[in-house]
Amino acid sequence: MEEWIDGVCAALRGENTSDRLEIHYVCLLGKKRDGRREIADFYDARAPDDREERPTFEELLNRLAGGRAVFTLYHFPTVDHEPVPGEVKEKVRKLLEELLARGHTVLVGCSSGKGRTMEVLRSCRWAL
Repeated sequence: MEEWIDGVCAALRGENTSDRLEIHYVCLLGKKRDGRREIADFYDARAPDDREERPTFEELLNRLAGGRAVFTLYHFPTVDHEPVPGEVKEKVRKLLEELLARGHTVLVGCSSGKGRTMEVLRSCRWAL
């Protein structure tokens, strides 16, 4: 997770190392097909709706970022290797349009950043 945050910060920051990054993260992590939770069963954190005594995924990301970045997380739980429901894609599209119109830096991600992430982005019908 720390390497991922390092990579995100380096890619977004470029040569500018003085400013703290503000990253709006649209998180598609939900469950694996076998029922395992993609956040709580793989990281020392919990999804917003999990009722456990662990930090939320957003809190974990911000702790690991160590002040280099501040993550604001928007959680849209989905199932890995399953189609993303149309209503989820529509909610994400609206959120992305709003965040981007305000000039925010936005990150969209699932487990690999390929399947669900690309499905959601393609549904926006933007030129990628």
